[in-house]
Amino acid sequence: MEPVLVLIVVMSLGAGVYFSRRARSPARTKGGDAVTPRTLDNLEPGDALSFWDGRSSLVDTVLDCFEEVGARATRWQWVILDDGRLLEIAPGGNSTYGTPETLRQGSLAFEQLTGDHGMLKAFEQRVRDGVSGSQPVHFQHGEANYQARSTGTFSGSVRGKPLTGEVWRDISPKASDNVYFEMESSSGQVILGVWTAHVAWYVGQPLREADIVGIYPGGKEVGKQ
Repeated sequence: MEPVLVLIVVMSLGAGVYFSRRARSPARTKGGDAVTPRTLDNLEPGDALSFWDGRSSLVDTVLDCFEEVGARATRWQWVILDDGRLLEIAPGGNSTYGTPETLRQGSLAFEQLTGDHGMLKAFEQRVRDGVSGSQPVHFQHGEANYQARSTGTFSGSVRGKPLTGEVWRDISPKASDNVYFEMESSSGQVILGVWTAHVAWYVGQPLREADIVGIYPGGKEVGKQ
């Protein structure tokens, strides 16, 4: 093989290895520190999200939640965006919710949910009896009918802006004072309820991978001011 040809081959192989290694290496800041790519699993307050429909939102608050039932512990996150929407990042699947409706103490809907003969207690009893699947519990709100899927209590720690909205600001350090529940309609709508002093009623849908087209640390790459 001609010496010039050998040199070209060696240089080509070396370049290939170099760019292959760069492709596998994390991005770095000007100071040389590695930058961890943002995903839904490591969102931080101030990050920006771009959605497929053209909307963009900033992360105001991340609530890291924890529930312990016997020997089983479950962790998830509720991410509150600057426009009032909420993302749930959970082991069983992610969901996106619109701005909440507040069901206040003393209202009929609040009583039907939380009262002694309300939906939550009926569902919990059927879970204990092992019949929640064969004898589902339903709740009518507005024009839609929802089936109860789960309920429990949680503790949480806050990152970012303090929780000042109704219901959220009343989250207690005592997990048993903080109740959540989830429902689903036949049309595929999902409900998240958070009960402290009142009930925050969120209507949403499962979050698909294609729903978010970009995540930007600190919001630096989003034009929103």
